[in-house]
Amino acid sequence: MTCHGLWEQLVSGALRIGAWRFVATFGVVSLLADIVYEGARSVTGPILALLGATAIVVGIVTGIGEAAALLLRLISGPLADRTRRFWAWAIAGYAITEIAVPTLGFASDPRIRGHARA
Repeated sequence: MTCHGLWEQLVSGALRIGAWRFVATFGVVSLLADIVYEGARSVTGPILALLGATAIVVGIVTGIGEAAALLLRLISGPLADRTRRFWAWAIAGYAITEIAVPTLGFASDPRIRGHARA
């Protein structure tokens, strides 16, 4: 079954789960996304330092990342309101986080790969 088909069943009521089960499941998803996101935030500075970045560069890159996140919230919030697809926007946000953040593990610099094994 595709994700789209599962979503259609959920929306149409063909697939019913209890409210508490849904809230608990979404809470676990949110917890795991926060762990991934906060874990990535904690290693961004050291990864940039291993690549030879100065403190000022780390600050600028981190600031740009935070600014981009805030701007995306300013854009996606009104779009979610306009389209009335709140769950689709929320799930898309979690999916982007869960896919994008672990890609830090694919850094190709040997200093980063060697540091990860040590």
